[in-house]
Amino acid sequence: TEGLGSCGNPDWFVVEVPAGALIDVELDWDSAEGSLGLVLASRDGTPILTGTGFAGALNAFLIPSDDERTVLVRVQSQGENLQYNLTQIVAAVADGTDLRVRAVDVSSRVVQPGQNLGLQFEVVNVGNRDAPESQAGVRTNDTAALMGSALLGRIDVPAIPGRTSVTVMGSVAILADAENTNVVVLVRADETEMVAESNDDNNVARSALRIDSEQACPADQFEPNSSPHEMDAGL
Repeated sequence: TEGLGSCGNPDWFVVEVPAGALIDVELDWDSAEGSLGLVLASRDGTPILTGTGFAGALNAFLIPSDDERTVLVRVQSQGENLQYNLTQIVAAVADGTDLRVRAVDVSSRVVQPGQNLGLQFEVVNVGNRDAPESQAGVRTNDTAALMGSALLGRIDVPAIPGRTSVTVMGSVAILADAENTNVVVLVRADETEMVAESNDDNNVARSALRIDSEQACPADQFEPNSSPHEMDAGL
């Protein structure tokens, strides 16, 4: 649905999800006008999952359940009057393995060229067949597109039974010659394409990152300590 409006109070949408179906919600808006939040909740309003992504685009999806369920979708602004677009897809998942990524969290929002970047994310097998061990790829791009992105490294992912998820942690190095700019971090399940999936087009989740050699805090021999007492402070 396009052209919806948020005026500071939460907007609620009720979605009936059949047994065995996936609910997938996309929220997009003009981030220059303000910020929005996305939450999927149970029938009584208890939050289940918070949408994640980058400025102006959030996504949230739930693993299929054996039972029918009512899911509440909550969209809320931080006090601004904003227009937004909301896409809600409820669909059956094909038989087999289907890996997806969600809840990408980076260790720092601002990094220097050549610096290590820590990540934590979920790899979810929304399919009904077990997935073998695999690798997730970590990439950056100046847009949200996978095409044209630069591969920073791969992180090992354990085997995942059907309709379950695992939390994965690892780190990669930012390219030493990276320019100072805002980028999108793309985490792609099954980077090496060794897992036979029913759907290979939904493997990527995203987060925002700033590469800046000036704004990132340069490390000293005591880092990381969040301390103002640097070596040149005369102490």
